[in-house]
Amino acid sequence: MGEGDRAITHLIPGVDLAKRQRNDWVASMGLVVLGLSHYFGRRNEEALACFADAHTHAGTDGRPRMLGRALSCAADAHLRLGQYRGGQEPAP
Repeated sequence: MGEGDRAITHLIPGVDLAKRQRNDWVASMGLVVLGLSHYFGRRNEEALACFADAHTHAGTDGRPRMLGRALSCAADAHLRLGQYRGGQEPAP
């Protein structure tokens, strides 16, 4: 198990707890980090799903910095996949 995979095993319970506690900022931050772990592990579809979920929580929280972080990470993953139009908005 690599470093990124070990991070994922710790991040998932933390994100789940943040969601249960309705702490959208923590959920968004955790999902971005989780998405980056998938991204660097070349698991792009999983990364995009995390970034889309992070964007939803960031929108609920309303902090522009987290919205931008989720969008920029999603755009980078779309560009890696050659989906140049997909880099304009988060995956549904």
